[in-house]
Amino acid sequence: MELEPLRIQVFFPASLEIQEELLKAGFKVPYDRESGKKTPIPVVVSSRGERRVRRGRLLKARDFEDDGKFSVVPGERSSLELELTERGFLVLRPRPKEYHLEELGFVSVPPRVWGTWASFSLPFSAYERLLDFLTEFRNGEGNGFYTASRGSGGRIEVYAYKGRRGKDLGIPVFGYSLGLHGLTLAEEYFMEKAEENGVPEERLGYLKLGLKKRRETRAGLKVGIV
Repeated sequence: MELEPLRIQVFFPASLEIQEELLKAGFKVPYDRESGKKTPIPVVVSSRGERRVRRGRLLKARDFEDDGKFSVVPGERSSLELELTERGFLVLRPRPKEYHLEELGFVSVPPRVWGTWASFSLPFSAYERLLDFLTEFRNGEGNGFYTASRGSGGRIEVYAYKGRRGKDLGIPVFGYSLGLHGLTLAEEYFMEKAEENGVPEERLGYLKLGLKKRRETRAGLKVGIV
């Protein structure tokens, strides 16, 4: 099943693995006080509606209007594919078709909390289709959603920040693979940053800009209603 989300975001800035990869290559991540150069790890954002962001936060976009303080990015397209495997696992694939890159700095939040995440907001019109699909998933040959106590042997917490409350849903993610490779805007962004930081262009082909879940990594599915 394929849905068109209102917004997709894939977040990498707090990932120590990607930060270390860029530092080894010679980039100033996230900021170098002496030179003033910085290379924030971009957030991939695809928003169906027009998006207004501070000019300093917009890292790269195909089309936007700028008044010097704010940038206005026109509506973009993305999809969320849901697939049920033969073994009864639910696979979610967020795919930004049109997107832009932003900087989001959760400076005060430790990396162990905000390591990496992908989020997507669905319109209410998709509710019935999604409910039918999940009902089929639950009533099929598989066992439905595993809870943390059954599937992973431990609790999975949803962290709260800035006064927001969190709740443990107990729905584990058994695996994920998120990466910036193959995204044209990201490649152009790092090409520009390589020139700015004096990094040889040939190093870009060896950068590991993706993350996969290791066995010891805890991850969970957070569901919210707005």
